[in-house]
Amino acid sequence: DNLHRHPACNICSRQLQLGCLDGIVHVPIPHKGVRPCLSPSRLVPLAQRVTAYWLEMSAAQDIILPFSAYQAPAFRPLPFNLPIKAFMSVRLHAASYDPGRKAAIRHLCGLLGAEYLDTLSKKNTHLLIPEAAGPKVKLARKLGITIVTAPWLTAGAYRGAPLEPHGFEPRESTG
Repeated sequence: DNLHRHPACNICSRQLQLGCLDGIVHVPIPHKGVRPCLSPSRLVPLAQRVTAYWLEMSAAQDIILPFSAYQAPAFRPLPFNLPIKAFMSVRLHAASYDPGRKAAIRHLCGLLGAEYLDTLSKKNTHLLIPEAAGPKVKLARKLGITIVTAPWLTAGAYRGAPLEPHGFEPRESTG
């Protein structure tokens, strides 16, 4: 059982993401699952601190999900007060990503203060898409919407502000 081999992790609520001064530490107990206990986060190494969203997603999938910082920023506490004011003017739509990735993008938008829109329209500031192809890309270009990949949002989360689109453009379609 992976649960018994997994290190203890500090679980931080959305309100505590900045400093995680007090959180829940889940300590594996052989044959009994996980026991929550209060503990100051300074007792848990930075590399082992995760968010309540990580716990929720791990429980929903009945596995312990990896929580590498760069690949899953919603799984790790960010070093900024949330929401981030610079993201409050961002209104994005994600297309051509699997439902799990879209859910993570939506969740990260909520944390950062960006607005996730279910449709692409002139209200959007950004379209997140892995490949520059299809009717949504054509519409975004027509409307002057910035077109970037999902890593743009991830990188911005770690920098504390939306980044320039250069380097985050979707690959051009080959077919």
